[in-house]
Amino acid sequence: MKISRRPYLRQLEAETVVVHTRDGASIRGVLIAAYADVYVLRAAAYLSDDAAPVAIDGETLIPLTRVAFIQRLIGGEEE
Repeated sequence: MKISRRPYLRQLEAETVVVHTRDGASIRGVLIAAYADVYVLRAAAYLSDDAAPVAIDGETLIPLTRVAFIQRLIGGEEE
């Protein structure tokens, strides 16, 4: 899929990232698209300090207004 309107995200297409939200939640998944108003993750999991990651079925849509920053995972950091 083409990532649009954010050319710097093309390098992250189909890579595992962690999206950190403004309310403190973190979601790990494969970034498959970035639109003007939403990021789309596949094979996502909700991350928590207190427990193991919780898998999220289907595709996860994260509104851009909720995103604090995106972290690219390199190598063995996906565990």
